[in-house]
Amino acid sequence: MARVKDELGFVFTDFPVLYLVKHGKHYPTDIRKATQLSASMVSHMIDRSIKAQLIVREIDAEDSRKTRLSLTPEGQRILDLVNDVYHQSVLSSGATQAEVQQATSLLEKLAPAFYCDLEKK
Repeated sequence: MARVKDELGFVFTDFPVLYLVKHGKHYPTDIRKATQLSASMVSHMIDRSIKAQLIVREIDAEDSRKTRLSLTPEGQRILDLVNDVYHQSVLSSGATQAEVQQATSLLEKLAPAFYCDLEKK
């Protein structure tokens, strides 16, 4: 996170919200289930992201009782920047391209066990 702060000028603790919204988790309940964080924590993360104009909250077209989250262009830009910072960190680690690909594959398999399952929408 320190490197992200150095690159972007702020600590980006709400990265999971943007990441999950980008990958199809458009409802606060989906984000809460994916992260296993409390509803109040997820609500704070969403509110900070909305205040920073990284996501927007809209009434769901199919169910007006729900609010749907979407990335803004600025949210996509920040998400891309964070990904670039992490990518550069991996490249500068000294790992070979094959090792990076192997680690990426393994992490993708393990992600659902530790964080979220992006396949279940």
